[in-house]
Amino acid sequence: GSAVVVRVRKSDVKSLSRTAAPWRLSKSRGRSARGPEPPRIVLDGCEDIEGRALLLVSALHFGAAALAGWKVHFVVQGDAVVCAALDALRWEIGLDVEWLHDRQRDAVLPGARLFAAVCFRDVARLNLEDIARHGVPALVAIQFPDFERHGAEALALQRAAHDPQLLCAEILARLGVALP
Repeated sequence: GSAVVVRVRKSDVKSLSRTAAPWRLSKSRGRSARGPEPPRIVLDGCEDIEGRALLLVSALHFGAAALAGWKVHFVVQGDAVVCAALDALRWEIGLDVEWLHDRQRDAVLPGARLFAAVCFRDVARLNLEDIARHGVPALVAIQFPDFERHGAEALALQRAAHDPQLLCAEILARLGVALP
């Protein structure tokens, strides 16, 4: 087959991802206002030298069938590429995923079943104490962790920090959800 290369300017992606796209679900569509809220997870949307949000987006792609009926909140720091990837994931698979600005993290943490992130070497920016204060368990996969500062869990999740399929399996295992 032949490859197709599409070049998109970052400014174009940002403007598209901020518009009211027709595939975005309003809060009233899809469930009754009186019905129970779906179970929720919150994911770190930082994609830079410290965060690996696109790895989480790929993990969602692998686990989309298992997460049908779940609400996925991605806390983003205004990264247009991550927002566009989430919009594409929603469009392609229909997963109930929403990106929010990082200032809204505290509003979506209460009641969440899991907070997940992928980081490079350090987790300080995540403020894990604040996440724990909300009673939300955290799954943080660290690429190249400093084993003097991070414990056995960092070692156990190191492969998942590089492999979205393994990361998906870890997320689903923490949620007690199996792939159909």
